[in-house]
Amino acid sequence: MQRIPGQGLHAYVPHSFEVVDIAPVGAACFIATRPTAPGIQGFRDTLILADGLSASWADVTRDHALEEHYDCSGALKIHLRVAGRSGVTDGGQPAHDVAALSCSALAQPRGARKIEIFRGGERERSVTVSCSRDYLIDELGIDAQRYDGALRHFLDGEPLGFTLFRTTLGDALLQAAQTYFEPCSNVFSRRLRLQSCTHDIVRVFFERMGGQVSAPSTVSLRDRETVARVIARLAQGEGSRPRSVKQLAAQAGMSESKFTRTFKAVQGSTTTAYLQQLRMERAMVLIRSGRLPITQIALEVGYDHPANFSTAFRRHFGVAPRDV
Repeated sequence: MQRIPGQGLHAYVPHSFEVVDIAPVGAACFIATRPTAPGIQGFRDTLILADGLSASWADVTRDHALEEHYDCSGALKIHLRVAGRSGVTDGGQPAHDVAALSCSALAQPRGARKIEIFRGGERERSVTVSCSRDYLIDELGIDAQRYDGALRHFLDGEPLGFTLFRTTLGDALLQAAQTYFEPCSNVFSRRLRLQSCTHDIVRVFFERMGGQVSAPSTVSLRDRETVARVIARLAQGEGSRPRSVKQLAAQAGMSESKFTRTFKAVQGSTTTAYLQQLRMERAMVLIRSGRLPITQIALEVGYDHPANFSTAFRRHFGVAPRDV
């Protein structure tokens, strides 16, 4: 049997799935898994490319709500959600929402447990690229000093804990994600195509996360904890409309400039970009519910003019609201 690098099969397979095939392709290895629990249909497959780099893709429908548990390998997990919705937690903090047509990344402490919470009746379609810190630093040569906040701490080998980063999906990442689900009879060609897509996802994610040299952070631990609580409440979806930066700063008891500086140090992205992500995620949920017209949805997520909302939605998701 092909040697499974790193943490063994449990690092790649949820506890509620079982391995049905392992197929080596040169130095790489395909792992096919299928669900074992009743009421779950579909598959989750993995391509291990190196010790510290792998990609998994899932197309799964769950008839009922459930939790899936994973062993945390200490890796950075870049997640492209094409369809479906879930919540992610370590069991000790509120679940982070993962919406359809979104890109997020999770820094996981080694030895912890990741719990993903799914609602019943939804079809999940997603791709996850797993990168160890050693692979990113030693193999790719990523410079930790070019990033801020929790991502920099992860790359420095001093992770702050179970941390979720968010960025937009966009056409490039959506196209890469869809490639994993396309049939290909030549296993060698398929390995090369998916290997290329995996590297592209890593590249685009780190380009999105910054890359500008910044001054050392002077944010206090107390301020970090205050803003982290605000972010957790936002991720939980408190309130139907995402708040303004001014309102969030007041909630944290900080000036706007101090809040935005602390927010970026904690989250790794700007407050404006994060709020925009939440607005678009909520808009997508409202559109798919089919209960409100586009004009009302625009108002619900903070846009006074539907045309401005449609432009922002198309820029974010690559498709007009009426075409969803």
